[in-house]
Amino acid sequence: MTFLCAAPILNPVSLISTWYAFPHNHMMVVARAALGFATALVAGYSMAILPPRGLPLRARRTPASSSPSSASSCPTVASEDRHDACAMTADFRSDHAGTCCDRPGIATDGDDTLIARRHRHASTAITYLRHIHDDFLTLMPLVLVGVAIATVVRVSLGDNPASGLSTTTTIVAMLVMMVFAYLGSICSSTDAVIAASLASVLPAPALLAFLVFGPMMDVKNTLMLMSECTGRFTARLIATIAVPAFLVCAITIPLTEGLL
Repeated sequence: MTFLCAAPILNPVSLISTWYAFPHNHMMVVARAALGFATALVAGYSMAILPPRGLPLRARRTPASSSPSSASSCPTVASEDRHDACAMTADFRSDHAGTCCDRPGIATDGDDTLIARRHRHASTAITYLRHIHDDFLTLMPLVLVGVAIATVVRVSLGDNPASGLSTTTTIVAMLVMMVFAYLGSICSSTDAVIAASLASVLPAPALLAFLVFGPMMDVKNTLMLMSECTGRFTARLIATIAVPAFLVCAITIPLTEGLL
């Protein structure tokens, strides 16, 4: 949990982009890294002290177990690889019909086990590629939907989404910028440029809330979490990240009056 929260912020690309986005105020880099690290620690400790109830992952359908007859005729391998091993065994027998491997009186169980061992690496690679294919087809529609939602939000808000926040309080500005970061789904390597363009109309805590919360949780992450995890765990995870991010940034309000 701590790693997942800290990785999008505490990486060289994100820190260097923040450094270049605020060339005259490098304290924003230090503040973003420190607040991101603090948020990740608090979120991780929260999950450790109060772990979620039940299993976080959704139950998946498991393939029906093979019949005893088919299990006895196939090599003793993992259930996911049994089908591939059986097919490879059948191909081997058809290719070597009439040879010593097909002569009567010679045991075939050892041959089947040897064939399964020889093709174990090949079947593992096939299983690995099959999992990649299934995950790609499962996650890509969710990513595309998240990108579509983020695009609509950005176009609707215009070039200056914080133009009407200059007269509001810092707390309200922080909440609005966290919502904008969540819906905008902006990459952590480019969000610093957007934050720098809003520095003239927003206080520093609001920009920090945008820079800390956005990389940790957004629409695309939520859709991918909902596809694999239960709704209760997804809501718990969002709250576990959002609340510490808001609190650590709110604590800096009296310390960042002259930061920008």
